Amino acid sequence: MNKRRRVGLCICLGLVISAAAFIALSPREPVYQGKRLSVWLRDLDESEVAVPALLKHLSDADPNIRAQAALALAKFGRQAQAGVPMLLKTMRDENLTVRNSAAVALKEIDPHAAAKAGVK
Repeated sequence: MNKRRRVGLCICLGLVISAAAFIALSPREPVYQGKRLSVWLRDLDESEVAVPALLKHLSDADPNIRAQAALALAKFGRQAQAGVPMLLKTMRDENLTVRNSAAVALKEIDPHAAAKAGVK
């Protein structure tokens, strides 16, 4: 086989392998009951699932987890109202970062409760 044919064959083989890899590795969105995952997530009220899970993490042994959970709760605003009692408790955490994160969350979720707790 001459050099020109080998080069052409290598290029064709490379293209076929690249196309196969692209198809095999491209992400496919899961489908459940005929709806794509993104549709299910869009329709789901995230706070119903996320807030209880985040409240559990406010008691985690790792202070970084507790602080991040409080900040995540803040992003839900008034939808995380159920977390106010736990955030008030978290305001007494031994870790300063956790206390500050809880204060930020309280101000976002319930400014009145934050003011009563002395958060400025």
